[in-house]
Amino acid sequence: MALRMDIRLKPYDLKTGERVLSKQEVERLIGHTIPDALVQFISQSGTPFTFEQEIRVQVIEPNPLTDKNGRQIVLVVFGLTNGKDGIPQKYTSYKDRIGRKCIPFASDGLDNLFVLDTDDTSVYFWHHEHMNGETSLDALTKVANSVEDFIAGLEVFEEDNQAALGGGVKRVSFDF
Repeated sequence: MALRMDIRLKPYDLKTGERVLSKQEVERLIGHTIPDALVQFISQSGTPFTFEQEIRVQVIEPNPLTDKNGRQIVLVVFGLTNGKDGIPQKYTSYKDRIGRKCIPFASDGLDNLFVLDTDDTSVYFWHHEHMNGETSLDALTKVANSVEDFIAGLEVFEEDNQAALGGGVKRVSFDF
């Protein structure tokens, strides 16, 4: 699955002692198989990366953080590395906090994660501050039926109505 041409990546630099791992090394460390589509997506840099533009993905099930059009911000994609932003470290950090067996592979920048369900290979959004608790299955909402659908759903965010940005409150004052 190829990433859309208008989406540009900003790879992270590896820190001292960090290295890019093979698919087999990552799978051995987390004890789960990673879909080839996810490996190919991340392998464009191998390292964790963010994007040059604001990127959103259309979700299947809206959650409290989706916009009015059902889109969700994707800020960081974790790498195939042994560092703090690599999939093995994220998996170790979050595996007991998520209500299903899932592999974290991206973030919205607010400590919420995009995760791959290890049973059905669907992509879910994990809202860590869900009112029923982060380990509740309600904290997971479906984003895409597969990693391929997730990647295909990534798009550069463009404000729907730029004129609307000029409207609204013009002046505020507080009198204490």
